[in-house]
Amino acid sequence: MVERDIEFKVFRYKQGGAAPAYQTFRTRCDENTTVLVALQDIRRDLDGTLIMRHSCHHASCGTCGMRINGREELACVVKVFDLNTPTVVVEPMRNMPVISDLVVDMGPFYDRFNSAGMPLMRESEYLDEADLAEGLEAYMRCENCIECNLCVSACPIMGTDPTYLGPAALAAAWRVVEEPRGLDAKPLLDWVDSPVSYTHLDVYKRQAYSRTVRELVDGQWVDKELVDEPFKRGDRVIAFVNSMGGTPVSELYAVYRKLAEVCAAEGIEIVRNLIGPYITSLEMAGMSITLLKADDEILKFWDAPVKTPGLRWGV
Repeated sequence: MVERDIEFKVFRYKQGGAAPAYQTFRTRCDENTTVLVALQDIRRDLDGTLIMRHSCHHASCGTCGMRINGREELACVVKVFDLNTPTVVVEPMRNMPVISDLVVDMGPFYDRFNSAGMPLMRESEYLDEADLAEGLEAYMRCENCIECNLCVSACPIMGTDPTYLGPAALAAAWRVVEEPRGLDAKPLLDWVDSPVSYTHLDVYKRQAYSRTVRELVDGQWVDKELVDEPFKRGDRVIAFVNSMGGTPVSELYAVYRKLAEVCAAEGIEIVRNLIGPYITSLEMAGMSITLLKADDEILKFWDAPVKTPGLRWGV
């Protein structure tokens, strides 16, 4: 069996201690060594103060979630040699308070997740030829989500807005909507919808935006200041809800619905809209909202016939 020493660069932090820093260790690994086992070896042989969370060692409990080489992973199933890097960088998950080293406070995660009415049980998928144990009518299993928090750590919105429920809570809510089992789903939909009014704050309460551009006048470049005034009641706008690549169109329409409600409440009329993956970055998660003030001239240009791979109307 092939063995070699692997360098680990591990995030270290102790409450009340020095500022967060990285510490480097070298430990012996073989082709079966997972990152979790390597970290346990480091704690046993090199530094007993290293703190991490783990339990089952086979990706069922979800407790060993962390960032490995910049990716959210379960450390118990990531083999060190498969990473194929000279140094393995190990960090705690993002978007949650760090308690110590690689351990984060999962309280905010569970607060959001449990508010969706989870966990639920559902009928398990199983092979037709599988035999049931004596005395059982059917196998049952927990939902596929193991509450590991990796999706919350990877979500860029979680790092910028504390009111966002997060992908795990939203997925849990959607499962209840899909399988209500006699429950009234409307209160759950209202709960999901309630915290997103923050999306309009920057749009309606920002100051006028000015910038200097250069305009060609009689063969000479002349500086010219352009000013965009804030939105106000009575404005007409074109609304553009765009997927960055990884957000499905169904979620974009949910965002647009809320945007339309907010605009209506503010007295702003959406006269045209465009919803879909038009300006993307591969499979990047997230979406963008753009509002363009629309006068008669803008609408004339917008409504002109267009025939391109991405846009097609009026032809």
